[in-house]
Amino acid sequence: MANRTTKRPAHRKSAFGKAQPSPSLDDLLGVYSVGEVDADHIAANNGNIQGLLGWFWVCNDEGVYAYFSKESDAFRFRLAEINRRLNG
Repeated sequence: MANRTTKRPAHRKSAFGKAQPSPSLDDLLGVYSVGEVDADHIAANNGNIQGLLGWFWVCNDEGVYAYFSKESDAFRFRLAEINRRLNG
C-alpha cells in the first residue's frame, strides 16, 4: 500500500467561497498581544474591571477577550491561540 500524505492547501475558502490566504506566524504574532491591566486600561473600560489591576490581558484584532493573573499564563494562552489558528 502506498504511503499517502495530505497536503494542506495554501488558501482556505471563506464563508462566501472566496479563497483567503492562510495567516502566517508573523501575521498572527501581530494580531495577538499581551499586556498588563493598568489604570488607563481600567478607565478605558469604564471602571468595570477594577479587581483586575495588575492582571494581564490577551487581545486580538477584535479587542481584549481574556484576562490572567499570571503573565506566563497569558503568554501561554496567546501561543495556544496562534497555534490553533495555524493548525486549525
